[in-house]
Amino acid sequence: MRISSPFRILPLVVLATIAALVAACGGDPTPTPTRAPQATSTPTATAAPAATATPTRAADPVATATPTVAPIADPTAEPTTGSLVTLVAHQTLGNVLADGAGNVLYLYTRDERETSNCSGGCLTAWPPLMTDGTPQAGDGVNADRLGVIQAPDGKSQVTYNGWPLYYYANDAAPGEATGQDRGDVWYVVSAFGGPIFTAALVNLSTDGPLGAHLVDNSGRVQYLYTRDEKSVSNCSGNCALSWPPLLSVDAPTAGEGVTGDRLSTTVRADGSKQVTYNGWPLYYYAKDVKPGDTVGQDRGDVWYLLGPDGGPIQTSAAVTLSASAMYGDILTTVGGRSIYLYTRDEPLVTNCSGGCARSWPPILTVDAPTAGEGVDGTLLGVISRGDGSKQVTYNGWPLYLYANDEKPGDVVGQARGEVWYVLNAAGEMVVEAIPQPVASSIANFSLQDLTIAVGETVRWTNSDSAPHTATSGAPGALSGVWDSDDLTQGQSYDFAFTEAGVFPYFCTIHPSMTATVTVTAP
Repeated sequence: MRISSPFRILPLVVLATIAALVAACGGDPTPTPTRAPQATSTPTATAAPAATATPTRAADPVATATPTVAPIADPTAEPTTGSLVTLVAHQTLGNVLADGAGNVLYLYTRDERETSNCSGGCLTAWPPLMTDGTPQAGDGVNADRLGVIQAPDGKSQVTYNGWPLYYYANDAAPGEATGQDRGDVWYVVSAFGGPIFTAALVNLSTDGPLGAHLVDNSGRVQYLYTRDEKSVSNCSGNCALSWPPLLSVDAPTAGEGVTGDRLSTTVRADGSKQVTYNGWPLYYYAKDVKPGDTVGQDRGDVWYLLGPDGGPIQTSAAVTLSASAMYGDILTTVGGRSIYLYTRDEPLVTNCSGGCARSWPPILTVDAPTAGEGVDGTLLGVISRGDGSKQVTYNGWPLYLYANDEKPGDVVGQARGEVWYVLNAAGEMVVEAIPQPVASSIANFSLQDLTIAVGETVRWTNSDSAPHTATSGAPGALSGVWDSDDLTQGQSYDFAFTEAGVFPYFCTIHPSMTATVTVTAP
């Protein structure tokens, strides 16, 4: 058996010597790494805490055993000019990065962005992908995300989305991925430039000034995207390269402090499975250099860390006013998510914790909250929760999101259990809904017969490509009660009925279109 790679194979006598040396070191070819020189400068970004999270995980295991099946490739071999990086379909792991010969490539979670921390015996077991020229992108690989870093010997190692790329010496043939999950630090690489886990572990970190937040098994921070919907990712293309999704082949697992039944996966367009928590798809930020970095926090006012209750942690939460068709102007987040109060709370005291807080994530902020247009900033405040996090209040009411609101504008939580309500600009709960018009579609050159009650409003909408009207009366006998004028496709007209009776109507452009509105008394 042999490995198909761009490396020359060491003579057996040398291999035997390496095996003896590795065995003498306890069989661990991944000793404490010595950082290689960094080829590119640390990306310019907003200030981020330097502390690294200490995730809950098993003690560092032996990353690999001394190869006994396939000969070890020589990491000092001459690199291939313009090494090709392409995407191949693995039978269990999905689409993964590979070289031009189909040999699977890996990342090492102890590396940092554009920096290799694999040296010595580590490089013997995990030979780097080297190149003499500009690396080339194959099918499914974004050429702009390919780069190089300089190894200690001056040669160039290929990177993808900031991750140095490696082979595993024990992979005996193209397409093999026996290095997957080795030591819980080696993983195949997705087209998005992030790791693919067999069963992703989600932990809770309390390091840094942002409070308790979700991280992966290496301590890398996880983010949510407020433009996503419940269990639906709206981040693809270049967005997913900047914010690689947390991928897991099997069901993800929960570390200490993480609620397992809130973990799940959603299937992305390419068939990969992205981890979700409390309905939020989880992401990395490609410019976070090392574990614990939070460079992505508050990016575009749409990217945030997640708290243990499964809601966003904002540095300075903004509360604004948005128009709801059903409830008028109500408090929302900047992203348009409806905000709720809980009538069992007391002034400046939350009585929602545990499972309640996972269904109704509190709106958390690190610094003082800010008021958007139409919001009275003097009514904003914060309270400290039992875990030390700061929850935003308005007019004394602690504020919450509802986990089952799938997208901005949803008010699924309204009147739940007759204790959860949206709020108006005065900080009062809104109980009564605004009556909604009765919808009537003008379609296929046909008007609808309608039966409504006094006080209701009918909204006619033209669905045809041809113009139409909704006009009271009959052809040649206009009643003058209402007339929509010409409605082009997509346009609507509303009319409120204040009297009982039977009202014929027709289209003045196409007089054969006739119908009746019957209005009943209360």
